[in-house]
Amino acid sequence: MPHSAMEKPQNQLLSWIVLIVGGLFLIPTLPFTLLLISMPIWKPDETSFLSLLFTALPVAMCAATIWAMRQAYKAIRLSASTTVQASAVLPKSPEQVIENDLPSARKKPVWPWAVIVPGVLLLFALGPGAMMLPIMPVYLAAMSTDSGTVPDYVPALIVVIGYTLILAYAVFLVKAIQVLRAK
Repeated sequence: MPHSAMEKPQNQLLSWIVLIVGGLFLIPTLPFTLLLISMPIWKPDETSFLSLLFTALPVAMCAATIWAMRQAYKAIRLSASTTVQASAVLPKSPEQVIENDLPSARKKPVWPWAVIVPGVLLLFALGPGAMMLPIMPVYLAAMSTDSGTVPDYVPALIVVIGYTLILAYAVFLVKAIQVLRAK
């Protein structure tokens, strides 16, 4: 088996994940995106530069998701056809089988995907609201002061905890990408 054949199950799994998550993203998003695209036709008086800008974001996200799903489908189809062809070719000797199993001993951990996938899903779910994430702790702290009975330390606590969570996720994301890119 060549080295690229060793990575087929992992690539095929990733392709299936892209297809499933992309489909789950497109089911609720695509109808609203189509409504936003048609908004200049049925509500021309409410169309502005900002509405067109915020229409371009979900359109771009849907187009990128559809492109990724097409690539994943092609990879799965190609993997299935090469698996059928590879199963027809048998190894010539037991030594060849042992040599080909040595590269498969090194496997990448799963925990980086447990960090990356929820972050990507959160960004897809938030859509244009993702631009609010960097200032969200400050906004929540400001909103907490609207109630007259809030102690003085609560807004500071919200800011500290919020930015600590954002910083911790950023550190874990960088570490996860480094682990996945390590050879």
